[in-house]
Amino acid sequence: MERFFEKITRALVENGNIREEEEEVYQYALKSMLILGGNILLSLMIGVCMGMPGYCVLFLCMLVPLRSDAGGYHAPNLFICYLLSFASLILTMFWAKETSVFQLAIVSALALGSLLLIFLFAPLDSKNRPLLFSFIVAEADFFAFFIDAQYFGRFISDLHNL
Repeated sequence: MERFFEKITRALVENGNIREEEEEVYQYALKSMLILGGNILLSLMIGVCMGMPGYCVLFLCMLVPLRSDAGGYHAPNLFICYLLSFASLILTMFWAKETSVFQLAIVSALALGSLLLIFLFAPLDSKNRPLLFSFIVAEADFFAFFIDAQYFGRFISDLHNL
């Protein structure tokens, strides 16, 4: 795969579209686009196979910005990263499919526990991302995910059942 990206960027350099010193940056960008695009495409395929494509799209709309801003665990290789990503997607979609009396209470308790952990451990102040900005992003993603899980997921399920 690396050679494929090298050939593409080499052709861009030879055609005068990019400068030679930018070649590695473009290789990295192509690789990143393939990884993200592959993840999104496979996630959507899982959503279609589970009969919940709308919920899958909402899940990705909440998770992709959170992943890019929040940091966190980094898997040792791409395969494990994909495996954990798809496992979390599948488990979340199974959870959304099932309904129980205690589901809202369980989700609320987990969400509050997560918020506490995020507040205590996640925000790190840096020059490029001040603490206030990181906290605002984490809060917005937290509430968006909570609202998504409780309301939009049910709305899409109701639409699907029509």
